Amino acid sequence: MKRIALSALVPCLALVAGAGRLSGAVTTTTLHSFDGDDGQQPIAALVDGGDGYLYGTTQNGGLGATNPAGTVFRITPGGSLTSLYTFDFQVTGDEPFAGVLRLGDGTLFGTTRGSGSFNGSVFRLGSTGDFTNLHTFTGYFVGADGGHPEAAIVPGGDGNLYGTTTDGGTTNVGTLYRIDAVGNYTLVHSFSGGLGPKDGASPHGALVLGDDGALYGTTSAIGPTQPAPAAGTVFRFTPGVSGVTTIHAFIGSDDGSGPNSTLVKALDGYLYGTTSAGGVRNAGTVFRISESGDFESLHSFDASSGDGTSPVGLAAGSDGNLYGTTTSGGANYLGTVFRIRPNGSFETLFSFSSQNAGGYAARAPLIQAGDGDFYGTTSLGGAGGFGTVFKIEGADILVPEPGAPLSGAAAGLGLGIVAGVRRLRTGT
Repeated sequence: MKRIALSALVPCLALVAGAGRLSGAVTTTTLHSFDGDDGQQPIAALVDGGDGYLYGTTQNGGLGATNPAGTVFRITPGGSLTSLYTFDFQVTGDEPFAGVLRLGDGTLFGTTRGSGSFNGSVFRLGSTGDFTNLHTFTGYFVGADGGHPEAAIVPGGDGNLYGTTTDGGTTNVGTLYRIDAVGNYTLVHSFSGGLGPKDGASPHGALVLGDDGALYGTTSAIGPTQPAPAAGTVFRFTPGVSGVTTIHAFIGSDDGSGPNSTLVKALDGYLYGTTSAGGVRNAGTVFRISESGDFESLHSFDASSGDGTSPVGLAAGSDGNLYGTTTSGGANYLGTVFRIRPNGSFETLFSFSSQNAGGYAARAPLIQAGDGDFYGTTSLGGAGGFGTVFKIEGADILVPEPGAPLSGAAAGLGLGIVAGVRRLRTGT
């Protein structure tokens, strides 16, 4: 009897050793519910400004413009939100799909998907609220410099800022561009889609700077046709070198299809990302890839398993694991928060629900801010009905390093198990 009881405790001991807190203890705290006047449908990742605020955008809504068409906001970790700017349709732009880049002097740079020319723009918002339209895209016609940017601007290692557009350019399937702080714009590359070098089409995610000084990104469609029609690519762009290099072409089956999120660099040096579709059950995947192109598919989502469908990107946790969100699926079919380890071990941590004010349908990845907690947005739900900003405490989901003291529910369970094992062994 004692042997049977002891063996039954072994899985529990393993659980305690591998978790910072039990998955059942993971909850979200709603910091803000959008009501329309302060914005609608946040769909971009938040940014830690390093000044005690998180910065973000909403796709629609706002107050103080003739035709409100989206906002830029900042919010404290405690939930105090300030609207910094409201876009005015056809005047200053509309639908900021992407988040913003904040420089040390407080200047914000971002993009709108549409504008007076309907092809989108790059803007600068000063620390005092002064707005400047740095560049208006021309789409496929006239200058063919790109159209409809949906990705955030990122700094390159050469002191310039870089971004992508989902269409426009010489073949109307997207571009990669360079711009400086005063608006000097350069079209760096036009993607070819299925023509010429077949280097992919429609980049949606932002670029990420690699250890080698190159910028890495994804295209969500087409690509090389070996051995079958591909469903997107991972590419490398080296500033000063013409063109892009495809380091992986998705074929749409087990490796995934439609990578439309930003890659993230994890502590192990790999780039991690998600695909919105494809995989074993055609519900999306998580993958990792080295800067040299070594690719591995880590997880295929399955609607029937409750782990979520249509993942929208990842955050690299300080514990070396990756944390992400899905737009749909999960226990309530309204999206999930999940953790995946570099070895592919996957855990669903939270399922969104419409039965509370927490919001649902997350369309942006989480971020881990400087305070160690995770922050995200939902595009729908909340008390105001137009989406939310939420927080998950890092202590609830981070996995401690081996040997680190346990806390919370895991600590209590661990002490109880240890005491039980001691009684079994000693007979007391």
